Amino acid sequence: MKMTKILVLAGMFIFALGCKGHKKVVTKPVSAIKKQETQKKKVASIEKKAAPTVKKATEAPKATEMKKTAPPADISSKENLEKCYLEIYCAQKNGNMAGLLKIYKKYGFDTPKKWTKAYIEAAKDTDWVSELARKASKACKKTK
Repeated sequence: MKMTKILVLAGMFIFALGCKGHKKVVTKPVSAIKKQETQKKKVASIEKKAAPTVKKATEAPKATEMKKTAPPADISSKENLEKCYLEIYCAQKNGNMAGLLKIYKKYGFDTPKKWTKAYIEAAKDTDWVSELARKASKACKKTK
């Protein structure tokens, strides 16, 4: 019987300790709370600044803008290749290498590789290539 009483008392003691452990409240230091609030304010201000940009980016282009950038029906025509070549030549001559992809896309070529493929086919006409080279040499003035 004594052993039973000891076990019961030990069980009650352990239970009482376990219950006290659940009542502990963990608190953050005041400095951590202030840091967290400051970070939330920074994020909110960045989101406010970015909101107009996100709105502009998600807006659909106007019909007039689409007409300006729409490629011609036959992108591999010599006329289209010539215009694209002259613009690329001038951009390269003026050191505007970053804008080349935009020029290709303006004339309907997704990549420079597609333009080159169309140009190689058109370049079989050597008289056209000679005329294009002559036009290119007079097309633009170097700005640098």
